[in-house]
Amino acid sequence: MALATSSPEFMQIKSLTRETGIDVLFGYTEFADDALYSSCALIAGGEIVHNYRRISKGWKEYTKTDEHYKEGSLVEVFDYKGKKCVVALCGDLWEYPERFAIGEDLLLWPVYVCWTKEEWERGGKIEYARQANLCCENALYINSICDGDAFGGAAHFFGGMTQKELPVFKEGLLYVEI
Repeated sequence: MALATSSPEFMQIKSLTRETGIDVLFGYTEFADDALYSSCALIAGGEIVHNYRRISKGWKEYTKTDEHYKEGSLVEVFDYKGKKCVVALCGDLWEYPERFAIGEDLLLWPVYVCWTKEEWERGGKIEYARQANLCCENALYINSICDGDAFGGAAHFFGGMTQKELPVFKEGLLYVEI
């Protein structure tokens, strides 16, 4: 299901962030101007603080898409709670790391990684920490949870190393102070 930022679902999330004081960062399929994008929104205090459209092409199954499926083109720093932040999605940091090294304090990196726990522990985690460090010293990595495919997990990478982690296959919250 693709959503416009003006959709009832977005209005409900905006309302909930205003009522609860809890900010939300989430990935979604965005519908805008008769096009579909792989996007990520940060909503805080009832407002969309930032909406990012993935710039790398890896998200599409090309045999199932047409001209309506598009990539974004902008990588922008935005202010969030006094920090200069930037969002990258999945393969963006692998294809265009130089576009994200723009002087930010924090990189927010939601991904879709479907490695096994063993692959992640044997070197995947180190590989992702090092890739994030090409762009920003401080990065928050957030993996998807999908039935049988992506197994969750989150990490705070600093200086190319994992500082704190919520392991894959474990439900919970990762608390990080930046």
